[in-house]
Amino acid sequence: MRKIASIFLVLLFIFSVNILADDPSEQKEELPIGFTEEELTRLDEIGMNHRWTAPPPGPGIRSCAEWEPSEGVIIRYPFGISYAIIAEMSEDIIVYTIVASTSQQATVTSYYNSYGVNMANVQFIIASSDSYWTRDYGPWFIFDGNGDFGIVDPIYNRPRPNDDAIPSAIGTAWSVPVYGLSIETAGGNYMSDGLGQAMASTLTLTENPGLTESEIDSMILAYMGNDYFMYPDPLGEYIEHIDCWGKFLSPQSVLILDVPSWHSQYDELNDAADSIESLTSAWGRPYTVVRVYSSGSEAYTNSVILNDKVLVPVSGTGNDAAALQAYQDAMPGYEVLGFSGSWYNTDALHCRTMGVPDPEMLFIHHIPLYVSNDTINDYSVSAKIVDHSETGLIMDSCKIYYRINDGAWEYSMLSAGVDPYMYEGTIPAQSWGSEIEYYVQAGDNSGRVEHHPYVGPDGPHVFNVLDVNPVINLSQSSFSFQGTEGEKATMYDTLTITNSGSGVLNWNATKTQTWLNLSPASGVAPSNMQIAVNTSGLSVGTYYDTITVTGAGATNSPQVAEVILTLNPATPLVLTTDPADGATEVPIDALISASFSIDMDGSTINESSMLVRTGGGEYYGGTVNYIPLSRTAAFVCDSNFDKDQRIYVDLTTDIQSSQGMPLGGTYTFDFFTVTNNPPNTPSDPFPADDAVDVPITADLSWSGGDPDGDDVEYTLYFGQQNPPQSYATSLTEPTFDLPELENETHYYWYVKAFDGYGGIASMPICDFTTEIGYICGDANGDLTVNVSDAVSIINFVFVGGQEPDPYQSGDTNCDGSINVSDAVWIINFVFVGGNDPCDTNGDGEPDC
Repeated sequence: MRKIASIFLVLLFIFSVNILADDPSEQKEELPIGFTEEELTRLDEIGMNHRWTAPPPGPGIRSCAEWEPSEGVIIRYPFGISYAIIAEMSEDIIVYTIVASTSQQATVTSYYNSYGVNMANVQFIIASSDSYWTRDYGPWFIFDGNGDFGIVDPIYNRPRPNDDAIPSAIGTAWSVPVYGLSIETAGGNYMSDGLGQAMASTLTLTENPGLTESEIDSMILAYMGNDYFMYPDPLGEYIEHIDCWGKFLSPQSVLILDVPSWHSQYDELNDAADSIESLTSAWGRPYTVVRVYSSGSEAYTNSVILNDKVLVPVSGTGNDAAALQAYQDAMPGYEVLGFSGSWYNTDALHCRTMGVPDPEMLFIHHIPLYVSNDTINDYSVSAKIVDHSETGLIMDSCKIYYRINDGAWEYSMLSAGVDPYMYEGTIPAQSWGSEIEYYVQAGDNSGRVEHHPYVGPDGPHVFNVLDVNPVINLSQSSFSFQGTEGEKATMYDTLTITNSGSGVLNWNATKTQTWLNLSPASGVAPSNMQIAVNTSGLSVGTYYDTITVTGAGATNSPQVAEVILTLNPATPLVLTTDPADGATEVPIDALISASFSIDMDGSTINESSMLVRTGGGEYYGGTVNYIPLSRTAAFVCDSNFDKDQRIYVDLTTDIQSSQGMPLGGTYTFDFFTVTNNPPNTPSDPFPADDAVDVPITADLSWSGGDPDGDDVEYTLYFGQQNPPQSYATSLTEPTFDLPELENETHYYWYVKAFDGYGGIASMPICDFTTEIGYICGDANGDLTVNVSDAVSIINFVFVGGQEPDPYQSGDTNCDGSINVSDAVWIINFVFVGGNDPCDTNGDGEPDC
């Protein structure tokens, strides 16, 4: 039964406006979806923390479409959507909510409970973020070539490092592998049909000036499994995202914005619609383009599809009802709901949410039947069914439901086909003029039951039986491909299938060899079929296969095209490197090596074929050796690398295989050496800061060292001026022997530590004052030692005479006190040649 949306429009518009007005999260000033003026000064920071990785394992990578089974949706607090929308989504799927802390989680939980959000379907992701545009910076979900769920993480096209880190944070939280894609873009400028085709605006080219269109296409194919169609943005807006003017509704249908004829983008949007309509969908026929009318201010294409619901942004204008009806007509069986909000024509509901596919989905791929002129033979229905839960299909649940001319539903069973995951069945032949509605059903042991189309009986496929005589016409009768052994290369060509007869040609194509793939393998003429040849695992030689094209009722069915593949000897390729490309924290004495795909000629590998350099063009000398057992070339550097350095390694085409094939182009990889930590800040100065009475024979010392264990050199700054001047350099020990200093003098000093890798640490300036100067034995201060000094000491000791100044000058025997024995020492020195005052051991040097 078709579900009509108009009643929901009025109710949800009023409801969501009220909630939005009371929503505290809407009151916070948020970053715009575009750049701020301040961000335009930091464009160099885009992707600065982004990490590239190798692509997901393939072939067979599949980028999920929005209408596939959804497990949840990712949003971020503070929100850009109303609680009415959140409550609606939480009815059926998990609302993954990004919050900055457990405290913020508690706040959101309180709001959710207040606004009727189903807390059984809420999970939190605690991570820092910069904005609520989860579509633009969120994860891109895929199934890799092994059928495993994964995340592709492109570079977010804003200098917002927290947002850019969200895909990795989600991958870690969910234990899902994350593959770093080195293309700068945003999720709002990417849409996938789930079957190998994706669309975007040419903004992707602008944002990646270092990449050609061909290179971008190749990277999207390697990471997302999609061919990539880019079209100039017809809106002429700052954002240039395709979801502002276009949207995949199914593998066959594309929604394109329509505007009044007086609108400045009227012609551009019509041209975009015409261009897309001329392309061939994954179902093998030209795209069906659906238009949705807008005055230019509404954001109708910026909707989000979540299982059997379509949430459409509405603005309270007279165009809302027609926009919702356009969705309902294009997507029969779906529940179409309109929601108001703080929408713009360049930013609305799709931009602020990111759907999460079911990681264990039961995936059904089927190319619908469109027309037949066969009233005798049953109609073949084939479907690819992948049970990602790996619990196993329930074959009794795998059926084709059909009905004729609005009659009662009947079914026939599906059975396993020859190719993996393929299942086949039939619908009984019908008479001319019959209308046949049908859908495919499958179930697995996880409890999942899915349909194709997704809404099953509420919006089935439809085809008619007509009295026509199509004729198959192929654009060419043979294809020839050249490849190289050992290279996992896929080569492509196109076979165009047209109908030179009457009626509609509903065609199917088959082949026999696994190295040959056809996409799509069925369709309605005129259409293009991609021929893909994969040489992985094949040895040198020539291979043959035949493409057989059949058409129900075609007068010349079948028609064939020959495919010839010639595989030449292998070109050596670099398989792995050590350090890995992009590795960080690599030791400065690291051994560099590269392993090759095939046996190499060691005599061609030398110092000139493996060049190690810095980004500034400085080359490192070293020795290169080839290890045949592991097919590895190793470089031993003559000296250590610097820390905090990016090192590039170039493997040149001088390197050849044992068969004489040169390396397939210069191969370059890079790595980053260990981060340098600066030396320990010199501390524990001696003499201590502000010390007094420091001996004039004192030496300097301090504590030093380095946290990385590096050798440290010190520069001493010393003198009577503040700040002191450089006094000694290249000191390797944390001590310095000063010459004899002046008495009663104020000195300043400090040291700087250098680790040889640019790390510097400086001690604060210290100061000290030396001791007062005196002559040992000169008790009366007349600058000579004679009998009068002995008399001064006796007077001091016995009759309270003046104390020697300084006191130490009267301690001639170094016993720490002044008494009569010090006077005797002076008398012996003066009259009988005794030891000098303070020279207790007679070596000519004072001992105190």
